[in-house]
Amino acid sequence: MTQPRILLITPFRNESHSIKYYLKGLKALDYPHELIDVYWLENDSTDNTLQQLEEAKTTLDFNSVTLDSILILGGVKKQPPGGYWKDLRYGLPRKNAWMVIWNDIFISLIDKSDHDYILIYYADVITPPNLIDEYLKVIENYPAGWVGGSMHRRHPNIAIRGPVESPWPVNIVHNTEPTRCQLTGHVWLMPREPLKDVKFYYVVEEMHLSILHHLEKHGLYCYYQPTVYLQHISTDGINHNPENPWRKQDE
Repeated sequence: MTQPRILLITPFRNESHSIKYYLKGLKALDYPHELIDVYWLENDSTDNTLQQLEEAKTTLDFNSVTLDSILILGGVKKQPPGGYWKDLRYGLPRKNAWMVIWNDIFISLIDKSDHDYILIYYADVITPPNLIDEYLKVIENYPAGWVGGSMHRRHPNIAIRGPVESPWPVNIVHNTEPTRCQLTGHVWLMPREPLKDVKFYYVVEEMHLSILHHLEKHGLYCYYQPTVYLQHISTDGINHNPENPWRKQDE
């Protein structure tokens, strides 16, 4: 059976603290790299994110690696290391920027591609090597339009209140089987076909939720895969929770 082709998309903005970790997870993916095309979009960084990506591009062995850079809002000031949010000036301008990115760049890219699946892969996480195979299993066996894993909170002070940032509701993290949920991130897999005609005229709370609403119209839902644990890099460049906090409880 022919394995699906994957288009891996990562948006970047002020990610200098996490790029080395991101690359570690990317290079370790055990899915055939010749079946993966990588697309990087750098946006408004005020640190050296773009320079790091330019240097890293030649170190990857995927079918292709494309790097684009755009300016939408102008430079967004980066907060001092250790904060929960990476950038200052969040809110409506950020939502408007995401609409431009998705409508004018990502959706156009998805529409023109001939890939089977789209893997949205945020830059501040480390993924396990079996990420893609585990996500594909869910899509094969459930009405899944969006599959993601479990991830601890970004900052240790917040992790004290509960280490898992996703999915919603949090209490399903103890399940051992894929479970339908409201939302899960930061790395998720979706079939290409229902995404190619998405066009957003407004954002419902977050761009992520707008995508999910569209998928549900196609009878495709969001699922959480508990076997996939995503390690989140704090804004101080540290992986504060390298082990799955739930695994020892569930084993």
